[in-house]
Amino acid sequence: MSFTMGRIGAMLLLALAAASCSSGKFKPLSPEPMVWVDEDSHDFGTIPGTATVDHIFTVKNNGGEPLNITRVQTSCGCTAAVLDHQFLQAGETTRLKVTFDPRGRRGKQARKVYIHSNDPKMPKKVLNIMSTIAPKPQPSPLKSSTTPSPKPKVAPAAPAPNKQ
Repeated sequence: MSFTMGRIGAMLLLALAAASCSSGKFKPLSPEPMVWVDEDSHDFGTIPGTATVDHIFTVKNNGGEPLNITRVQTSCGCTAAVLDHQFLQAGETTRLKVTFDPRGRRGKQARKVYIHSNDPKMPKKVLNIMSTIAPKPQPSPLKSSTTPSPKPKVAPAAPAPNKQ
């Protein structure tokens, strides 16, 4: 019986130690507000030039004080950025949806998204957006034939009426 009690006691002790290590509480990386984004750039790859494309970035406050995202701006009118929440408490996250409109553009494209905030170490976070606009498919030229096309058959002319 003491072997079983010892085993149960050891398992309880192990469970308590594990629970105390992984409390799940957010630990800030800085005492000040600190903007963090899950990726610094996104490449849409080769896209058709006919429809918009979207990408969602995750923005997080890795600091200990509230983060105020004062403005999100883009480098071109062909790119839009919409933030779900402007104010983030310590450890909170939000979504930043970036939409790129390739219409009227060709070849390689590079745009920037600027996140302005009260992060004292990085008041302007820059994200890079890239893509390559696929060329429009060209209509295939008419194939020329080396054999002449047959001439249309014409019915023989009717004899002229006799005038007597």
